[in-house]
Amino acid sequence: MKWLKEELEFNRKELLGISVLMSIGMIALIFQYMPTGTEKIYDITIDDILIADEEIVETKKSYNQYKQFPKKKQNSESKREWRPKEEKSANETFERFAFDPNTVSKDSLIRLGFKKRVAETWVKFRSKGKKYKSKEDLLSIYGIDSSLVSRLNNFLIFPRKEKKSKVYAKSNQEYEKEFEAKIYQIPAKKIDLNSCTEEDLKALGGIGSIFASRILKYRDLLGGYVRKDQLKEVYGLTDSTFQVIQNFVEISSPPELLQINTASKKQLSDHYFIDYKAAKLIYAYRAEHGPFIDKQDFQSLKGIPEHKKNEILPYLSFAL
Repeated sequence: MKWLKEELEFNRKELLGISVLMSIGMIALIFQYMPTGTEKIYDITIDDILIADEEIVETKKSYNQYKQFPKKKQNSESKREWRPKEEKSANETFERFAFDPNTVSKDSLIRLGFKKRVAETWVKFRSKGKKYKSKEDLLSIYGIDSSLVSRLNNFLIFPRKEKKSKVYAKSNQEYEKEFEAKIYQIPAKKIDLNSCTEEDLKALGGIGSIFASRILKYRDLLGGYVRKDQLKEVYGLTDSTFQVIQNFVEISSPPELLQINTASKKQLSDHYFIDYKAAKLIYAYRAEHGPFIDKQDFQSLKGIPEHKKNEILPYLSFAL
C-alpha cells in the first residue's frame, strides 16, 4: 500500500493541471445540458400527426370552395339599408290626410310616416282611456318624431272644446266641416274624374302624388269612370278618404266607348272587363245573329255572368 500512496502523490503543478481539466469538464457538461430559449420539447404521437394532416386537408377544401364564389359586391340598395334612419325617412314619401288622433288606426299612422312602434304605443295608450286634446299630448308619446308632428299640424283634428256660453259655441260637426273646407280646399266647381289632371286631384289637399297618379292610371285602364264608387277599387285608397273626396268630384264626361259591332276579337279581349272567352262569345253572336241592336240584345247573350254584363254595358256603343 505504501507504493500506491507514493504513486498517487502529486506535486503542485500536477494538482493545478488536474483542477483545470476538471473545471473545463464541468463547464462542458453544464453547457451541454443547459436548455436554450428556442429549443422546445414536444410529446408527439402518431395520432397527433394524423389529426394535423386532416385539419390541413379540410382547410385547403374550405379555401378552394371560397375561391369559387366571387366576392359579393355591395349594391346601392344594400348601402341604403345602412343609412341613418333620419336620412332614410327624409327621402321617403308619405301620405297626407286629415285625421283625428283619438280615432285614427295604426295603419293610417304608419302611412302618415310614424314608426310602427310609435303607432302601436299611440293606439295602446288610447285603448286605456287616453285622450289626445292637443299637439303637446302627442309629443308625450315615447319615441315620437316631433318634427313630423309639426309638419302634420294642419292635418290634426282635435275634439272641439265646448264654450260655457251656448250662444257662441260650435259643435264638433260644424268645426270638422270648417276644417275640411280649409284642408281640402273645396273647389268652386267639382272636378270631372274623366278629364281631370294630377294637379287637379292634388289640389284637393287630401290626395298626394301617389294616389293622384293611381287614380289616373286606373282611369286609363278602365277607359274612364262611370261611377264615383269605382274609386274604391284604386289600390290603397281607404273608404275614409273616398267618403271625403266623393263630395268634390263628379263624372260629367262619358268614358271611352267600345264599338261592339265593329271591334275585332283582339280589341274586345283587350278591354279591362272583357276576357278572351267573353270576346269569343260576342264575336260568335255577331257572326250568327248580326250586329247588336241595343242593350237588350247584349243582355240576351248566353255564357257571360250577369254581373259581368252589368260591368261591360256602360262601356259599349251599339252604333252600326
